[in-house]
Amino acid sequence: MTSTQRWPEQGWALLQLLLVASFSVAEELLCRQRGDPENPQLLKDGDIMLGGLFSFHSSWKNRREDFTHKPSPLECTSLNFRGFQFAQAMRFAIEEINNSTDLLPAISLGYKFFDTCSSVARGVRAALALANADEVTSAPSKTPCARPAQVLAIMGETSSSLSMPIATVIGPFHIPMISHFATCACLSDKTKYPSFLRTIPSDYYQSRALAQLVKHFGWTWVGAIRTNDDYGNNGMAIFSETAQQLGICLEYSGVLCLCLERTHQTKYRR
Repeated sequence: MTSTQRWPEQGWALLQLLLVASFSVAEELLCRQRGDPENPQLLKDGDIMLGGLFSFHSSWKNRREDFTHKPSPLECTSLNFRGFQFAQAMRFAIEEINNSTDLLPAISLGYKFFDTCSSVARGVRAALALANADEVTSAPSKTPCARPAQVLAIMGETSSSLSMPIATVIGPFHIPMISHFATCACLSDKTKYPSFLRTIPSDYYQSRALAQLVKHFGWTWVGAIRTNDDYGNNGMAIFSETAQQLGICLEYSGVLCLCLERTHQTKYRR
């Protein structure tokens, strides 16, 4: 047999060897998160882990990306003391439960707190980090990389504009998201936000009560101002509808911006 006749046989042998090698590598697939890991700002281990999303900062430095390299991490600025207080209140409540002999005996609560920096993108990244396990594990090729979430519930976020996209992402994982300050009536829609809960009343009642207050004083021709975010816009929509039903003329609806550095960053935003 000539050397030219042996080439096809050698080619088939090489192809089979490559296939065997590829299948052996496929059996050792690693399950890991894509991208850079998100590290919590406050962390404590426990038998039951809870997540927290708070705005420790209210702004960030502007970046100019040329899309030729990986974007640099968000650099937060402007300390938001109120958001830090919310996180410390949750931390204090967890410590009180852990130190009590009557509440959850023999069970300790842990937490992972993330700084969303008042950024939707960073808030979603932090929520996904809480919804996924952070360790690297190996799995056969036919086994999905499905593992339980790091936390059983997520507390936050403060504003409605941040809570809406985060609740949209967390909803399919059926992880409860409990907000202490997001009051937009739109978040009560369980078809869009099935796992969202809150410890504060919805703006639906507040806006209707304001319209009833205008009616009580006999004002029939008024103007109204709002903040330019989901909290203000949705609240104004409910107020306008109720005022019309009560026979009140809403002459105009203006936008009031209580800004720090960006139009969506307000100190008293909900």
